[in-house]
Amino acid sequence: MNQYVIWFCVYIIVLIIIGIVCSRKETEDDFMIANRKVGGFQVTATMSAGFFDGAILSVYLAYVYLYGLSAIWAFVGLSLGFLFLRRYATRIKKRADEMKVYSMPEYFYKLLGKKTELCFHSFLYYSFSYY
Repeated sequence: MNQYVIWFCVYIIVLIIIGIVCSRKETEDDFMIANRKVGGFQVTATMSAGFFDGAILSVYLAYVYLYGLSAIWAFVGLSLGFLFLRRYATRIKKRADEMKVYSMPEYFYKLLGKKTELCFHSFLYYSFSYY
């Protein structure tokens, strides 16, 4: 048997053991949103890791190849969007904690109704399928 297969199996077994041990003492809030105790730096790191992955960077290189340095405006726009989000993030978090919601679509659904939730889902679908 290949040594890589053995290490992979050991890795999977360790993950299963950690999952079983941790699941006994955690609630749904602990799992979904770290019991609502995530700080700003952790949120920023998570959003950056989720948004700026290898696929986005390779697509960005293709943009630069096709459109030249004017493609930098894509990241300038994203940066301005994150700064705009930063301005309202504390208000959104406070209200989301009061409503006990787990995601932005759920937040907007409880805040503004079903049509807004559908608009938010459509926006997310468009923005992630665009890249």
